[in-house]
Amino acid sequence: VKQLVIHLLEPDTNKRWRIDQVVDSDWIALDPRFKVPTKAEENALAQALIERRQYLDGISRKGKDPVKSKGEIDDMKVLKPTTHEDHLPRVDLQSTVTVANE
Repeated sequence: VKQLVIHLLEPDTNKRWRIDQVVDSDWIALDPRFKVPTKAEENALAQALIERRQYLDGISRKGKDPVKSKGEIDDMKVLKPTTHEDHLPRVDLQSTVTVANE
């Protein structure tokens, strides 16, 4: 177990073990049940593949590229332009002048 954990925690991604190396490790190989998926695991994988296909089909129907470059935005709509004055309290200058003259 110790050797497996050491290889999984390797900071260098080129040296870190891949899933096939983990599955073939001495500790995992002790129990052959880990190498054969259960019926529930097979069903979950099949369902995940179906959902992924539906997701990708939905994206392609919309004409959108599932992989966008960093910072790219498809549709941006400005609902209301904001200015600095929008955030200041509104003051009625006419009533302020009237109060000051009294």
